[in-house]
Amino acid sequence: VTDWSANNRLAIFDISNPDSIVTKATTNVNLDAPGSIYVSGKYAYVTSLSNNLLAIFDISNPASIITKATTSANLDGPRGVYVSGKYAYVTSESSSRLCIFDISNPDSIVAKGYVNTGLAWPRGLFVSGKYAYVAGYLSDRFRIFELNHTDTPTFNTGAATISNLQVYDN
Repeated sequence: VTDWSANNRLAIFDISNPDSIVTKATTNVNLDAPGSIYVSGKYAYVTSLSNNLLAIFDISNPASIITKATTSANLDGPRGVYVSGKYAYVTSESSSRLCIFDISNPDSIVAKGYVNTGLAWPRGLFVSGKYAYVAGYLSDRFRIFELNHTDTPTFNTGAATISNLQVYDN
């Protein structure tokens, strides 16, 4: 869990017993205004709106969270983050981009490409197979992107408009 307030913390909870949730760690990670978090294996992938960053944290030992890597490449207001395989996909709100990063080496994030989403404030993000689904904030629109070539993601099917679709976050 990330802390949106000025505390800039990453908190880890043991939820193995839903009737007794236990705080395992709360650590200052020096990220201002976290946008989203995605946990995969022993890593947490966090976006920071104010710092314009994607950060990777090793959370295998909750008592000692380690910053592995950060990048600001192609990011302007990063919001949503989704990890699939060796790639992290990030929506960049202010630049209206879908950005792709190679995270196969957690110590070094490599920007692979980006595409303009054509959406106002892209936030909602889900990746399944070779497609990325991106929804715009309060815009009643989403788009699908084909991910066959991670260096140059291609627009797939066109925009869909759905009445009263109001995506706030992932």
